[in-house]
Amino acid sequence: MERCVPVAGTAENFPRNELETGQIFFARSIEEYDMNKNRHSHGNDGVTSLRYLLGISSRGGFFFVLTLLLSVLSGICNVLPFYALYRLIAELWSGGAVQGDLVRWGMFILISGVAQLTTFSLSMVASHVTAFRLLRDLRYSLARKLLELPLGWFTGQVSGDTRKLFTEDVEKIELFVAHHVPDFIRAAVTPVTTLIFLFVADWRLALVSLLPALLSPLFLTGAFRVFGENMDKYYVLLGRMNGTIVEYIRGMSVVRAFNRTAESFGNYRESVDEYFVFWKNWTERVMKFYGGFLMTLESGALFILGVGGPLYLSGAVTLPAFLITLILGPAYVASIKQLYFFASHMNMNFQGVSRLRAILESEPLAEPKSPEQPGNDRIEFADVTFAYDEVAALEGVRFEAKPGTVTAFVGVSGAGKTTAALLAARFYDPLSGAVRIGGRDYRDVGTKELMRRVSICFQESQLFKGTIEDNIRMGNRDASMKEVVAASKAARAHEFILNLPEGYGTAVSGDRTLSGGQIQRIAIARAILKNSPVVILDEATSYADPENERLIQEALNELLAEKTVIVVAHRLKTLRHVDTILVFEKGRIVESGTWDELAAGDGPFARLWQGAEAALEWSVRTESREIDYAAR
Repeated sequence: MERCVPVAGTAENFPRNELETGQIFFARSIEEYDMNKNRHSHGNDGVTSLRYLLGISSRGGFFFVLTLLLSVLSGICNVLPFYALYRLIAELWSGGAVQGDLVRWGMFILISGVAQLTTFSLSMVASHVTAFRLLRDLRYSLARKLLELPLGWFTGQVSGDTRKLFTEDVEKIELFVAHHVPDFIRAAVTPVTTLIFLFVADWRLALVSLLPALLSPLFLTGAFRVFGENMDKYYVLLGRMNGTIVEYIRGMSVVRAFNRTAESFGNYRESVDEYFVFWKNWTERVMKFYGGFLMTLESGALFILGVGGPLYLSGAVTLPAFLITLILGPAYVASIKQLYFFASHMNMNFQGVSRLRAILESEPLAEPKSPEQPGNDRIEFADVTFAYDEVAALEGVRFEAKPGTVTAFVGVSGAGKTTAALLAARFYDPLSGAVRIGGRDYRDVGTKELMRRVSICFQESQLFKGTIEDNIRMGNRDASMKEVVAASKAARAHEFILNLPEGYGTAVSGDRTLSGGQIQRIAIARAILKNSPVVILDEATSYADPENERLIQEALNELLAEKTVIVVAHRLKTLRHVDTILVFEKGRIVESGTWDELAAGDGPFARLWQGAEAALEWSVRTESREIDYAAR
């Protein structure tokens, strides 16, 4: 965690030298440009994000208010020792100082230092108490929100991005509340208090001390102009270099197999060199302006000497006022540099806040106040229309899936079959029309009752950290061990589970310790234990080897008996015995019927089957032999 403590123009954890300062400024300026670009494109701005951050912070209540007050007092206490020093110099200059004056002002400086340290320490304690309470509440809010979001929200998310919400993005709130708020207040209050004090000492010298702060931003304007002129090229070169790097790494096996190492590395080196030369030239141009910014900002003593020196020599200002301005003027103006870096830090906070807001303000699935009970387990689509971000996926879809039957969805990639299955599982709600179970609209039944009635088995099943038994029990937490074993036997998983080191007590982590077929059978055992009357299946054998495919098919026969079954089919040969086949094309159902009816016709299904047969009969021929894959 960063900690920035401005005391009379110095700070902890800030750059160690001006070169490092410039490098950090340059990098953060690009981040700021990128963040501004994203904010404009999404209708969000820094003011809105800052307001949102402050709104979150204000929930800290008493401790947040205490943080603000103590930070203000700490900033004022930073200046009090210099006030005492000014008064002591004035009394010494006047010739009227006695031993008691030295003791009095010495004690004042000591007490001021203790007060500054005390208020600073207490402000940090209060800010951290506020921050960690807010982090706890935010994580609770996020967890509750994830339970309310449509299941379809998770299909478009990378698990690492969701994890980042709970870790990095939330921690940025802690950084803002625990550090940036009190540090920024001190960084602002100390220069303001110092400037007021200097105006009291001599208003003319105080105005002169302000000149660096007024002139230095002119150089920043030039720096940001250079950013704007080169940013588009920067993104082009960055994208080209990243693409070349990814291509070089991912294609390493092919590159080496075909002995194209030199050529591939040449492309990689060319893109990296081009990016480096651009960065070097760009940095040199920007650093000219940034050097002017730093030089002007740090030249407070030069301005004060140039103007204040002649004034003092002419008797227009006193020596104490001249000396204290010469001491404090450069220090408080230089501390303004810290405020620029705080602004860069804020842009990183804004990025995290925008992601948190996107989650916390997302629309949850509509839930009924008085859930209705379905009359049976018949699934019905009534003129269902759905789109992903205004891209049509389904349009006017109508069908029924009755209890005790298997309904299969087929079609080319992008035809809408998987989307229809997701709506059947209420991953999303339709834009128009209705999805019903037992004659009741899903939205009137509610997610809790629907999830009790529906089991879902997709191609890529997920195991969770815990034991094999824990993962199977997710289907029914109250099941006995006998029922867990029975479900495993029905799923053809019992035998391989017993061969594991600890049997059902074997610990698994994600899906790394078992084969894909074994994971599928555990997932099916979980669904069998749940014993839901509706099963939605995205063909579970697509990636299985022949032996696992046979075992999974046997397990599915146990799972699907006497249930309402909807299956997304990728291999048409598995559909010969289903009750109804629905053929999707461009988001519509263009054909329906049994296998025999559809295969005998000349419609879309017949063409799909002809293509599948041709693929099954594919063979490799050479002059000396033929490898026939259809025979294998």
